[in-house]
Amino acid sequence: MSKVMQLFTNFMAIYSTQWKSFKIYNWLSTKARAQMFTNMVLNVNVDCLQSMWNITDFPLVKIFTPSFWNRFIIENTNIYAPRQKRWIIDATKPIVHDRQADPSVPYPKMKSPSSIRGLLFRYRHNPKNKSLMLHLHGGGFISQSPESHACYLVKWVRKLDDIPILSVDYTLSPQAIFPEALQEILDMYLWIISKDPEVEKALGFLPEKIVFCGDSAGGNFGMVMMFILNQIQKKISESDEDKEKFRYPNGLFLFYAPLVVATMVSPSRILTSVDGLIPLGTLLNCLGAYLPDEIFEDNLPEEDETVDCVKGKETVVYQLGGYFMHKFKDILSYLLQLKGMCFKYKTKMFDYKFTFFTVVYRIKPWYRRTNNLKKCLDKMNTFVQNPFVSPLLAESVKDFNHIPLYLYPLTFDAFLDDSIEMAKRWQKDKVKVEILDDLPHGFLNFVDFDYKARKASYKCIDRIKDILQHIDD
Repeated sequence: MSKVMQLFTNFMAIYSTQWKSFKIYNWLSTKARAQMFTNMVLNVNVDCLQSMWNITDFPLVKIFTPSFWNRFIIENTNIYAPRQKRWIIDATKPIVHDRQADPSVPYPKMKSPSSIRGLLFRYRHNPKNKSLMLHLHGGGFISQSPESHACYLVKWVRKLDDIPILSVDYTLSPQAIFPEALQEILDMYLWIISKDPEVEKALGFLPEKIVFCGDSAGGNFGMVMMFILNQIQKKISESDEDKEKFRYPNGLFLFYAPLVVATMVSPSRILTSVDGLIPLGTLLNCLGAYLPDEIFEDNLPEEDETVDCVKGKETVVYQLGGYFMHKFKDILSYLLQLKGMCFKYKTKMFDYKFTFFTVVYRIKPWYRRTNNLKKCLDKMNTFVQNPFVSPLLAESVKDFNHIPLYLYPLTFDAFLDDSIEMAKRWQKDKVKVEILDDLPHGFLNFVDFDYKARKASYKCIDRIKDILQHIDD
């Protein structure tokens, strides 16, 4: 795994310069690599991070991974859930508004479409086990998609056999800021448990058991959803409504989840302060994109404030990559035609903008544009006290700590302490912490490239399968 991570962090450092400083010497010299990495931490911005972390969606990378070809064996279907307009998450306070009880609450303006997409992975059409795993993908709130995480989901769904996985394609930041992604996840979940005939038509069954599974930022969303559903439960307890209509999930599986997103100090954060995958600058970039603009209003970029970079179309890499990928796309499209395969696969997998090679505008990150960094950080840390952002900072979890919780932190990960502290607040017989050793943050995305990551992934899903078979209604 260390070799894979060394290669990936080297790639991140070189890519952050748009290949401008690429030389063979940079790969061979430890000092040169360290200098590039330091430059990346200081100068990388959200656009560049999005482009780097979406590398697994790039067709040239995708077609050489085993999971790509597994998608032809495993059925994957787009599911679209309609928006509900009753329960609205407040953008400034940890409150869920009931517009049915208070029609004066305005429906928020959403940048995302009128429906929420989910990608359904299933191995069997008519499962005997009426369970569903609702997957919330990671990516620092700013990148990736259900397709990015298909590398391990297609393996998981085969192991689970008759338990399908539905991965929510929530809108990413900074296109949509807090709490829009949460609202989409809530709308998807409420639709699934609504017993609407359209749910049975889309999934093939009405789920009797639902578990949340989230990695990294998706783990944060999974835990926050418990607080949101708890508020809904309290509001309907005063009426004669059936609580089952807004029930909790039957369990949570959270992988290396950031349960506190403040710039706080903890032992695991200190030990991983020089983490190659998620250094402090990367975390600040993610928060700057996810949290409301008002926090960073003093740090907006000026029109001429950019960093030098080489435009993608000026690089040899872009020209060669573009040529070969267009040729490959034409050949594979023709072969798919001959086989009579549906062209939805062509659209989904090959009509891809070449973000891997296009220009990334190098505006300085927000924490390097301000003369009042302390003031800005104070505002940010005040806002993230909201348990809908940092669930570990909530006063209590006693209303739902009877729900089975399974935490999978890593020995050398910034968010290890978050999982340990949350486990202490749960009922002892309802929580299980399994610390995974010698693996980096985001290891699930490396299952196609590293044996240790693949072995740990299989171990986790075997454990999850066993739990799902014995979890109580």
